[in-house]
Amino acid sequence: MTLYTKLEMDDDQVTVTLTGYAGPEAVSRLDRLISAVALLPVQRLVFDLERLTALPTAGLRSLLMAHQVAGADLRIEITGARGSVAETIRLSGLAGTLAPPAAPTVALVA
Repeated sequence: MTLYTKLEMDDDQVTVTLTGYAGPEAVSRLDRLISAVALLPVQRLVFDLERLTALPTAGLRSLLMAHQVAGADLRIEITGARGSVAETIRLSGLAGTLAPPAAPTVALVA
């Protein structure tokens, strides 16, 4: 399966919509996208996962990388995750990652 990405930028937010399968073959492209977005002067990075069909370990690692490369002022949100994708995020602990106020935070938004 293929992973499709769509990037939208507003004043202080970048939304990355992922569609399809975030498997091993898509990881390097997703990692490059996340690294580029982390350099933009925005306060929020939103991953819209509503159309993501599966999130295996490789794709999960990319989302974790986003949290690691985020600056102190960048808030990361994951929206639209359903079914096995939401369960993978919940089990990984990524959804509950709440750092001190000065550090990046990740929130799973219903």
